[in-house]
Amino acid sequence: MLLTFATSASAQQFVDMFRTSAESLPVQLKVKEDKRDSINRGLITALGLGASRKIVVEMDQGHLRDWDEHVKAYGAVRRLSAHWSAVSSRGEATYEFDSLFKAMRAIFVLAKGGKRLPQFRGVRLNFYGAKHLDPVEIMCRR
Repeated sequence: MLLTFATSASAQQFVDMFRTSAESLPVQLKVKEDKRDSINRGLITALGLGASRKIVVEMDQGHLRDWDEHVKAYGAVRRLSAHWSAVSSRGEATYEFDSLFKAMRAIFVLAKGGKRLPQFRGVRLNFYGAKHLDPVEIMCRR
């Protein structure tokens, strides 16, 4: 099995931490340079800040079907869930993308493209689990 780490120091720390456990099993741990492309530093930063392949979309329930169709254009693989308030028509749907970059692109493009999406005015987007980040709201600019 090959594990890839962001830095060689992280890889060495992992080996040091689990060396004793590995010796009691038929497992060999060693740090080896990977000649493939390194992990993009921007990707590491985005993950550290809370980005993920899943986004949460807060919207009115009436927008769900249109949103399902629209978000596919950005690489959404599927809708994972949808939950609606018993008190209002607002709720949220969670979508999974086939890559982190596609999820980031969707949020960026949708945030910038509000004037072309009047039907989605007031829809709010964020990365799944990133409650510390302010959601992006689609606004209708003139």
